[in-house]
Amino acid sequence: MKYALTLVSKRRLHYSAYTIYYNEMNSNAILPAAGAGVLGILMAVYLLAGKKPLLKKLGPCLLPLSRKPSYLFIAVVACVPVLFALLCFRDLGWVMSIVLILCGLLCVYMGVQDIIYRSISGVYEKGICADGKLLWNSGIEEVIPLPDTDSEGSCILQFTVKSGIVSMRLDSPAEREKAASILKKTL
Repeated sequence: MKYALTLVSKRRLHYSAYTIYYNEMNSNAILPAAGAGVLGILMAVYLLAGKKPLLKKLGPCLLPLSRKPSYLFIAVVACVPVLFALLCFRDLGWVMSIVLILCGLLCVYMGVQDIIYRSISGVYEKGICADGKLLWNSGIEEVIPLPDTDSEGSCILQFTVKSGIVSMRLDSPAEREKAASILKKTL
């Protein structure tokens, strides 16, 4: 018995007695998705190229801190191409397409920035970089080492800055105390 595959309508294939539905690629979204992918790559290259000038601005490293990568942000950056590919296979309308592209670019920016900050974690002459955050000494008003550890066993170092309170997670109490003493001397 032969089975024939025939085109019944634009979005339906008829295979003998069975009907197979398929999604055709949305050709109107290929260019925006490809453009967003190129913009994401350019943004990542720009942020990675800014790592060396950032290290020059921070000055010499007085105390290197633990430099563990954040697998959550690596996974987020890895999922952005899937988000852009979704535009090619689903017709979401132009408003949702723009929102999806902007969310993907924001994910790339936040993920790459966190990866860079975690790779240069330390107390520097002009600032501190830890837990994916960067604070300049000129913006720090007070350093508060909290005595307790959190649920993950990390120690918290709190900073009072002009806009409020910023907390950074450090790996050990000894690391927290060394960082606090160095920062109090440089303020």
